[in-house]
Order: sequence, then structure tokens, then C-alpha cells
Amino acid sequence: MLEQLARKHYERGRQFELQDREKEAVVEFERACELKPSFADPFLALGRIRAMGGQLTEAIALLDAAMDRSPDPQIRQWRGYVYGRMRRYREALMDYQAIDDGFEKKNG
Repeated sequence: MLEQLARKHYERGRQFELQDREKEAVVEFERACELKPSFADPFLALGRIRAMGGQLTEAIALLDAAMDRSPDPQIRQWRGYVYGRMRRYREALMDYQAIDDGFEKKNG
């Protein structure tokens, strides 16, 4: 039940995000995180929003939380991007390399 409700809040947040209604999107994503803390997608969404808003330290914390919940390479890609913007190139390179290594294992 909580998982379905969390998913609904996440989907509402995505719709708000697509409509450039960032404040409403954030509220919905945060609610999804509260309802189902193991659900990675809203953490990733909040990390993206924070990254695009220049709140890089907060973005990293949210992306780390998402990575704790899912091995989705998109999370690493965003985290690598944020590390790059922070000029933390070693960490960015490690994330990008992990994505590449995972791709090679899957397709190699």
C-alpha cells in the first residue's frame, strides 16, 4: 500500500517537473521518500533538481541515498556530473568508469 502511494507521489512529482513546477515537484518527491524510504527514484529526482539548481552538496547527498537503494547507472551518471561541477574529478571519473565497467560486463 505505501509503495503504491509513494509511486503515485513520485509520478505526480514527475508531471510537475515536466511542467517546470519545481516547488510542487519537490514536495511530491519528498513525500514519496517519506512514504517509502527504500524507493530510489524520488531521491534521484531530488538530486537532479538540486544539481540543476546549483545545490551541489545537497545533490550529492541525495544521489548517494539513491545509490544506497539502487544500482541504476543513471544515478552514477548524475553523481559523476555533479562531482565534475564540483571539480572533484577523481570521484567523477570513478563513477563514469563504474558505468563503463558495468556496460562492458553486461555486453562483453
